[in-house]
Amino acid sequence: MLEFDLQSEMVDRKEDMEELQAYLDRAAGGQGSTVLLSGEAGIGKTRLVNELKRDARSKGFQVLSGYSLHESYTPYMPFLDALRSGDLESLFSEEAPRVEAVYLVTDSGLLVKEVLREETKLDADIFASMLSTVGDFVKESLSMLSGEEKEGALNRLGYENYQILIESGPDTNLAVIITGKENEFLIEDMREILLKASMEYGSVLKDWDGDEEKVEGIEEFLQPLIASGKYNGVYYGKEDPKARRNLLFENVSLGLMRQSQTTPTLLCLEDLQWADPSSLALMHYVARNTRKCKLLVLGTYRPEDVTAREGKSHPLVETMQLMSREELYEHVELQRLPKESVHEFLFALFGDVDFDDDFIDRMYKETEGNPLYILELAKLMVDEGVIQPHDDVWKLSKDLEDVDIPSKIHDVILRRLDRVEKEERKVLDYASVTGEMFTSLVLASALDMKRVHLLERLKVLEKSHKLVHPNKGGYKFDHAKVREVLYNEIPTELRTEYHTIIAETIEDLNKDNLEEVIGDLAFQYYHCRNKEKARIYLVRAAEKAKRLYSNEEAIRFFTEALEFEEDSQKRMDIFESLGAVYDLVGYYDKSLETYNSALELAEEKKKRAKIKSNIGEVYEIMGDHDNSIKLYSEALDLVKEGECIEKGLALSGIGIVCWDKGEYDEALEHYEKSLEIMSMMGDEEGVARSLNNMGNVYLHRGEYDKALEQFHKSLGIAEKSGDLGLIARFLGNIGALHHHKGEYDKALQHYKKSLGILEKIGDQQGIAYLLNNIGVIYEDRGEYDRALQHYKKSLGILEKIGDQQVVIASLHNIGLVHKYVEDYDGALEYYEKSLEMSRRIGHQIGMAYNYCGIAEIHFKKKDIKKAKKYCNLAYEISKEIGVQEYVADSMRILGMIHREQEKWEESAENFTECVKICKEIGKEKELGESHFEFGLMWREKGDADNARRNLEQAVEIFEKLKLDKELDSAREALAELEVSPEAGF
Repeated sequence: MLEFDLQSEMVDRKEDMEELQAYLDRAAGGQGSTVLLSGEAGIGKTRLVNELKRDARSKGFQVLSGYSLHESYTPYMPFLDALRSGDLESLFSEEAPRVEAVYLVTDSGLLVKEVLREETKLDADIFASMLSTVGDFVKESLSMLSGEEKEGALNRLGYENYQILIESGPDTNLAVIITGKENEFLIEDMREILLKASMEYGSVLKDWDGDEEKVEGIEEFLQPLIASGKYNGVYYGKEDPKARRNLLFENVSLGLMRQSQTTPTLLCLEDLQWADPSSLALMHYVARNTRKCKLLVLGTYRPEDVTAREGKSHPLVETMQLMSREELYEHVELQRLPKESVHEFLFALFGDVDFDDDFIDRMYKETEGNPLYILELAKLMVDEGVIQPHDDVWKLSKDLEDVDIPSKIHDVILRRLDRVEKEERKVLDYASVTGEMFTSLVLASALDMKRVHLLERLKVLEKSHKLVHPNKGGYKFDHAKVREVLYNEIPTELRTEYHTIIAETIEDLNKDNLEEVIGDLAFQYYHCRNKEKARIYLVRAAEKAKRLYSNEEAIRFFTEALEFEEDSQKRMDIFESLGAVYDLVGYYDKSLETYNSALELAEEKKKRAKIKSNIGEVYEIMGDHDNSIKLYSEALDLVKEGECIEKGLALSGIGIVCWDKGEYDEALEHYEKSLEIMSMMGDEEGVARSLNNMGNVYLHRGEYDKALEQFHKSLGIAEKSGDLGLIARFLGNIGALHHHKGEYDKALQHYKKSLGILEKIGDQQGIAYLLNNIGVIYEDRGEYDRALQHYKKSLGILEKIGDQQVVIASLHNIGLVHKYVEDYDGALEYYEKSLEMSRRIGHQIGMAYNYCGIAEIHFKKKDIKKAKKYCNLAYEISKEIGVQEYVADSMRILGMIHREQEKWEESAENFTECVKICKEIGKEKELGESHFEFGLMWREKGDADNARRNLEQAVEIFEKLKLDKELDSAREALAELEVSPEAGF
């Protein structure tokens, strides 16, 4: 068979290539971006990507490549594939490192300080030897650099069963001895330590002469690597799927950022139309956090394959919509070749050609300019002798009217496959059932063929037929369309048998490590319709996906498992699990539907009660209090005889609904009953939650001592059980209570304890929220620099994880601090950033409070026209969405505006309405502020009695809340009132 070069020069892709190269050059300069390349099947996406990879490598880039496969059951597959291609698969490892020792060493190899783990198993001799190794390495590395920048590259040294990590800073080096595998959080902490040491001791460390006094206290920077508990060799975050996923995302993102610091990186993720939702979420996270590093993320997809499914948007479309709101990706769309490029394409493919216009016209008409179709048609014509070389010039060997040109790409590929020998076709058929990518090990076992013989057949299929090619230790079809045609041509019954053989082969080859191939087994047994095996592996795959917080995948696997499960009680269990996942991701209607399906199958009263409580909880989240109470009450009726955990859960649920409705006495009554039952049943977690709920009621009612008692009891139970998540939560509640009481030191003490635990777990969202709460305390205390420091640190985390509504609030909080220090331009800058983001994502509450903030700043800047404009906008949107807090705030600002304009009647009406709302919704601080501004209005009008009454009420509230700055202002206004000439009329 005649062979010719199928990798011709690209045709009509110059502009597309130049656009991609521009993004590559930007990445090389430290401006990372994410680009999505779209085009129909066969349009030339892979060819263009391959050219860009070649260009990237020539410019010193590391290239990471991963593929999504059609119907793959493996979460994160394209990322796993890509990271594996660059020996970075450890970024997906959840192994926690254990830090044994920390050394701070000068560039000359002199030890500055060391911190050792007390209970370490290493003896002094090993430590001494390691220290010597570190010192020698640092000195040698420095001499080799010859003046080059030494920061930014992590070095590793193996030493027996230990690793020595060495990170270089501007003035010194940090060496950490660990067991296990390092993660990116440890490396980030090492870099932060070096930065702090440089800021505090940089001038000393550069030429340190060994004088201990000069570096006194520097060990405090090193100690947290051991004392914090974050690096004890225990993975604390594994019990919380969401925190676990956030940790994984951050570790991958940090790893890619660090990699790109030393080597610019191109990350290619192909065929995203088939990517699992978890991979798409990770791509979104990476795109958000790598815009300031030398990383280009390039994804490809087919637009024809991202249509809606069962009335629901395709996952890629949803991800693109979310990314678009944050302006996180660029789009390049490939078009079909124009007619004039078809001749150029054939010339690039064959070399010298002699094809007349009629032939070119027909090729264009049949292929419509799709490069894959043109290529496959050309291959077929060569195979069938329609096109042949004559004196090195390729020509038609038949009249055009005698040439049978297939009308579809499917038919072209099928005609080419018909020319493959029988044995090789069987290899291809089995491979197509295995997937777009396959290994010779699985294929040889499935075919019962000697591996060497199979490899010879694969060589023929690669070299002569151009249908497959080697790929990362296995093989891949040259195009997904080839695999698709092969697969669909296998008769259904035979295809089922092939799936059975492949499934059993994978199971047998991996019998000692089935967890690694659960997704593959679920896929194969699903398609061979083996009821028992499909059900088992699909449920196991679903549970694994849940643990990874891959909820969309879990939904898919549970749903497919239902196709095979016939036992009613097992179907009930699957429906119940599915309902819980739907609830978790916010698909509440689906959750109700599946929970009700479970309820129809449930026979035992306790099980029915539990499911009804689950349904009640969904209604509570949806704000449907009537249906929620109804379901919880029905659950209680089912278990009214005797005591059981299900009864306690239903009572607790009713308590939560009563709390939502502001019926605090009823809520407390139900919490107490739930507590009694949970105590009787020995459900310690249930007891702790009931106590915590009771504490929240007491806190809201201002009964602080009772609230504190409940919180401490719940904390004691959580500490006894060792549930770090609950411990952190309850410590946070105690901190909030002390904050309410104005006991700032105690509040900070508990918040910081909670923060330490959350850092240990790695709960990024919890850390951000707590940093924000600590910032509020510093703000209330007038320590604005510290408040800003914590708000900005919180904002940085929130921006990473993409919690946009809380980012909006965080930006607003930073604006508030600028307002308090009378930096009105700074306040306006952050309010406007927050408002712009609120508008972009349609967050109306954010729009409301930012309109209020902007209105107040314009008022303070004496721009009454703008102040009134934004105040009216705030009032209108707050009224529309029914958020009374910001209706009140807009009324307060409008009252101030009317006061400035000496419109006393309108001002009094505004303040009266504001005070009324604040009392109704229990906003104490805002009530105090309203009385203060109202008092100033009466003073300016000349009504001393009303002025005094309002200012005294403001003083009383500020004293109670221990708001010193506000209290001083109110007292000062009162004092001025007593001596003011206007006050004596």
